[in-house]
This record gives sequence, structure tokens and C-alpha cells, in this order.
Amino acid sequence: MDSNGDGIGDIPGITNRLEYLKELKVDAVFLSSIFKSPLRDFGYDVSDYYSIHPDYGTMDEFENLLRKARELNIKVLLDFIPNHTSNESEWFVKSANKDEYYSDWYIWETGHMDNHGLRSPPNNWV
Repeated sequence: MDSNGDGIGDIPGITNRLEYLKELKVDAVFLSSIFKSPLRDFGYDVSDYYSIHPDYGTMDEFENLLRKARELNIKVLLDFIPNHTSNESEWFVKSANKDEYYSDWYIWETGHMDNHGLRSPPNNWV
């Protein structure tokens, strides 16, 4: 449900429909990633797990959604993908810069040289 007319479903839109969902006997809603992201991978390239992507709303609006859902006894499930972040994530940047605390949060591999002297990915992905 798009609450502000920008063509993107958002948190206030969901909140506005919770009573209708309750009438339909819905007892849980599932939200795909709503975290801050550069959206190069449909929102699964999370850059900040502590922020809501502005297209979807604000943290206050999310907390309002949770509050209203709780009143209606509707569970809210979030698609949480901790093992897939954006290269804009603070964790990624710190790990890439060899920050001692974050150094092992990612697996770093330089890849392999192919027969033509070009570096190929460290896997078999085409």
C-alpha cells in the first residue's frame, strides 16, 4: 500500500491496512527487506541494519506499525539477511580496511589468475 503517492508501498501504507487484514483473519505479515540499502540487489544489499530505507518510511513509522500490529495481535516478520550486506555497509568498509575488530567479518580472497593473465573471481561463478 502506497501512502504517499510515490508508487512504492511503504510502512504507513501497511499500518493503514492492518485493521482490514485483521478482519481477514490475518495473524502475521511478512516484510521483505526494509533496511537502508542502495537497492542494487532489491534491498538485500543492506548498508545499515539500524535504519529504514527512506522509500519505505522512518523508524518512528516502523515502531508505530509494530505498536498497532501488537494491539491487533498481528505478528510482524522481517526478512533479515545478516550474511549479505552492501559494500556501503559500515561493517564491510571496516573489514575491507582491515579494522582489527571487523577483519574476519567477511572472507577476503584475491581470486585466481587465468591462462590469459587476467584475475578471475575466487569461485566458479560465471
